[in-house]
Order: sequence, then structure tokens, then C-alpha cells
Amino acid sequence: MINTMNVSHITDLLSDHFQYKSQLVLNDISCKTDYLTFINATLKAIADSEVDVQAELGRYGHLGDCVIVMRGGSMSIPNVVLAKVENNHLTLLEGGCPEFCVNSG
Repeated sequence: MINTMNVSHITDLLSDHFQYKSQLVLNDISCKTDYLTFINATLKAIADSEVDVQAELGRYGHLGDCVIVMRGGSMSIPNVVLAKVENNHLTLLEGGCPEFCVNSG
């Protein structure tokens, strides 16, 4: 999604009761429709800014796999996103602390 700036390929993977939690947003998002509105606006802002944003897989300590999102190249301070999956649908994306993340790639 971040690498392509397109949410269409994750839309069907989101649970109807999907939640997004992050220190970067004031209030948690607690439904699929609100998240899609938020992330589409976010992707548009990123595209309009012409800042290079990349995402890649990593490991987050004992919690397992995560996505590392970096702005401005690999030397930037990354954001880490943890995901929870139930019944083959994403139910939660949550921002984490990058200090505990190791690039797997």
C-alpha cells in the first residue's frame, strides 16, 4: 500500500471492525470505512509532498513480524506498524516503538 500509494489491494483484507491506533493520530480509528478515508487522505498527502516513503518487512522483538515505514530513505527514523489478523482479515494496525524493530531485509 505505501510502496504503491494504493489501498485497493488491502480493502477486502480489512475486517469490518478494523481498528487503527497510532501516536500520530489524535483518536483511534475503529471502523474500516473511517480507516479507508484516513489512509486515502494520508497517501494523497504523501504523494503531493513528493517525499520518498518506503515500507518493508521487519521483526519486532518477541512480537514477530512488522512493517517498517521510512520517509526520506533508509537513513530516516522509521515508524513501525504491527498488525493483528483474525479469520484472514486485518483487525488491527498499531504504531509501535522503532527501537525494538530489526530490518529483516
